[in-house]
Amino acid sequence: MEFEYSALVYAEFEVYGGSLNLTGCCLYGGAPYRSQETSLKRGVDIVIGTPGRIKDHIERGNLNFSSLKFCVLDEANEMLKMGFVDDVKLILGKVKDVTKV
Repeated sequence: MEFEYSALVYAEFEVYGGSLNLTGCCLYGGAPYRSQETSLKRGVDIVIGTPGRIKDHIERGNLNFSSLKFCVLDEANEMLKMGFVDDVKLILGKVKDVTKV
């Protein structure tokens, strides 16, 4: 269910972001890893994803937050209830400037 939500948010982003020439990538388990990796290496303006898959890409060196302008954890309370505490900590730990969260 969590990946369905990410895909839905990403689909909406494609409509609105596309009109502004923004590129995006949706990261969630069950989707091909290689295409996600390729998108990230090309560079994207927006990343939407599940905590687990975002963590995977961080650990593999495909995703870094060096140019991060905003970090939004939608439904963070649900992620914590579902047991993603360590994943959320790892992700937020990569954000150098906490004012961007």
